Amino acid sequence: MPADGKPFALFGHSLGAIVAFEVARRLQGPAGPGRSVRLFASGGIARPYRPKGSAEVFGDGDILVHLRALGGTDERFFASEELQALVLPALRADYRAVGAYEPPGPGRLGCPITALIGDADERTSPEEAATWRERTSGSFDLRVLPGGHFYLDACQEQVAGIVTDALGTDRPAAPARTGI
Repeated sequence: MPADGKPFALFGHSLGAIVAFEVARRLQGPAGPGRSVRLFASGGIARPYRPKGSAEVFGDGDILVHLRALGGTDERFFASEELQALVLPALRADYRAVGAYEPPGPGRLGCPITALIGDADERTSPEEAATWRERTSGSFDLRVLPGGHFYLDACQEQVAGIVTDALGTDRPAAPARTGI
């Protein structure tokens, strides 16, 4: 993160969207180095996501079922108990963090937010993604792209274009030059 006050943007996908929001929120606070120019919240909602509608922590079997349902995880992971033994502790911690997360009351960012989701994401509907609007006093944009929760894989160029275009509009206008 730039400590020199230079503008920056944050992009987070799924749980990373909440992490990016919290980073931006803390950086814009009184002790923070400045304000981000935009938050890109991808594949997630502004409120805590509670799988199965509860805050309980999933067991390993439930986590594996949930990952498979989301898509985007290589099947070799599901076939390898050794790989699962390496990765599941971190996944359990992620699920615990999601289950325990409570967003700050009416906390809002001063920067615009762009929410991105896949049109076939069973986890995040356009209405749920629109909850990011509540987390900014700036402008809000919702983009729905083709694909499921991991739409990013097939839509890399479209996502890069959305980010580039949005950041282009966030740049301050160059001062007008006057001449004699």
